[in-house]
Amino acid sequence: MEEAITKTEARCARLRESHLGALTDLVDQIQREHPCRFVPYFDPCDGGTNAEILLMMQSPGPKALLTGFVSLDNPDFSAESLCAVFGLKRKRIVIWNTVPWFVGGSADRGEIEAHLERFGADIERYIRDLLRLLMKLQTVVLVGAVARDRVRAWVPVGIRIEEVCHPTITNYNCRRGDWDRMQAVLREL
Repeated sequence: MEEAITKTEARCARLRESHLGALTDLVDQIQREHPCRFVPYFDPCDGGTNAEILLMMQSPGPKALLTGFVSLDNPDFSAESLCAVFGLKRKRIVIWNTVPWFVGGSADRGEIEAHLERFGADIERYIRDLLRLLMKLQTVVLVGAVARDRVRAWVPVGIRIEEVCHPTITNYNCRRGDWDRMQAVLREL
C-alpha cells in the first residue's frame, strides 16, 4: 500500500508538466462542473498532449479511485492487459473514458447509458475539447461498445479510427477471437 501511495504522490507532482497541464485543466474543469463525481487524472507516464494514439475506454474502474489516475499501472485486469500490449510505447498513447467519472462498482452498460443520457451534452463537449488538445493525434481506438457507439461521430475527419473489444476477463475467456483481434490491432499501432 505504501508503494501505491508513493507512486500516486509522484504522479501528482507531475500534473503540471508541459505534456499534461492542459489535460489537468480539463479534468479540473469537469470536476468543478460535476463536483459530486470522481474524475481521475491522465497519467503523466503516458504521452499526454503529445500522444499519437487515444485509447477511449468506457468509464473509470474502481482502481482509479485508489490511484486517482486513468493508468496502465492501475492494479486491474483491463490495465494489465493493455500494458502488456503497449509496454514501452506509452509515450505514444493517452487513455481516457467516454464517461469521464467513476460510475459505480458494477458499471454495467445500463448504468453507463443512464449517465450518457443524463450528461450527454457535457460528455460530448469534454471529448471534443480533449480531441482538440491532442495536437499529434493520428488514431483513436474505441475500446468497447460504449466508446464505439458514442464517440465515433465526434472524431475529426482524417483521424484513423480502430474498434476493439473491452479488455475484460469475460472477453478474454469467452470471446477469444475478439480478444486476439484487439491485441493484433493494438500491436500494429
